[in-house]
Amino acid sequence: MVDRNYRERTWDDDLYSNQKFYERPWFTWLMMFVCLPLGIILLVRYDDRSRALKGILSIFFVYLALALIGIIYITFFHKTDVAKSQQRTDGNVDISLVASVEDDQVFISGETNLPDGALLLIEIEHLEASPFYFEGILEIQNGSFNGSTSIAGAPSGNIEVWVAFSPGLTKVTQPQKIIDQYGEIGELLTGENVMEYDSIRYIEAYYTLTYQTEFSIGTQNIIATLDPEEIDSVVYEGAVYEWPDDQLSQEDEYEHQMESFYRLANLTMDDEDDAARLADAYYLWGYDFIMVEEEVLAYEWLNALTLDTEIEQTIFERVESEWSDSYAMIKYEFEVQLEGYQWLENLTIETEEEQRILQEAMDYWEDDYAMIKYEFENEMSIPHYD
Repeated sequence: MVDRNYRERTWDDDLYSNQKFYERPWFTWLMMFVCLPLGIILLVRYDDRSRALKGILSIFFVYLALALIGIIYITFFHKTDVAKSQQRTDGNVDISLVASVEDDQVFISGETNLPDGALLLIEIEHLEASPFYFEGILEIQNGSFNGSTSIAGAPSGNIEVWVAFSPGLTKVTQPQKIIDQYGEIGELLTGENVMEYDSIRYIEAYYTLTYQTEFSIGTQNIIATLDPEEIDSVVYEGAVYEWPDDQLSQEDEYEHQMESFYRLANLTMDDEDDAARLADAYYLWGYDFIMVEEEVLAYEWLNALTLDTEIEQTIFERVESEWSDSYAMIKYEFEVQLEGYQWLENLTIETEEEQRILQEAMDYWEDDYAMIKYEFENEMSIPHYD
């Protein structure tokens, strides 16, 4: 027998007429697909099914959502991630380099497949005069790099530009993404063009050009011909490169380099020989004006030097033959070797172990008294100071 009251209630009174829209089953099921957390909340709160069935339905839809997310990821994102992973493990690097010289400026440019933000080490060397006129870094932007530096005052001759890439070469730390891709010392670099030095793997490119100038030294002070503003910029860049993480050392280096520059620029050249020596010092040390000044002072020291003993004469002849192109290095080596010899003469040996260490150092270093002293003190753990 049909319950007439039920039929009347179903068709005439509408079972859900008193419910808000979010309490109705259709909205609950819609949210289960559109916003699962909200759908589960509505299912638990407003659906009249048993708790067990609602729990089963909730778990089912959670797994269904996870499966859909997995399908979407595999379909749309997995290939991209695989490509990126392949890119990270692809260590092949190509660098093309072009250089030109105009109005005492060397211009450098090139292209590479390195990622943006990678840093290149760059050096510009005069092959005849030997200084590094520029040493620093260039950043890759949009697959290319460029820079310039002055070689004012340099003699005519061949200029070599060298660029190299390896996270292990630059003093300035490479971005972490570059280190991750190529390794801390370039160990992930691959290809036939990979070079290796002291366990550091790197890619390099060279470009040689010819520089012609009508500049004649005569009695000119070559340092005085340089543009102070440009020197200020180059010296500052050099200080930052030399001390990338130490601002105090950067400031100290910059200050002392500029002080040496201005002292040198104010020197009066009495004759062509003085001017030529200063030019040679500049060609040897480039923008390291502290060392240029050391060359000038060392020449004066050399002129005043007197060799009073046979050992002094012997030491001087040896260091002069080894460092014939630098007065500063002759002075330095002579002083440290003489100090080492005098230390050795005054050394008192008290134990057999000390005798063994000294003898081994002398056998190995022979007449290099500075290294004998260093080796002995190092083996005996005696503090030594430069």
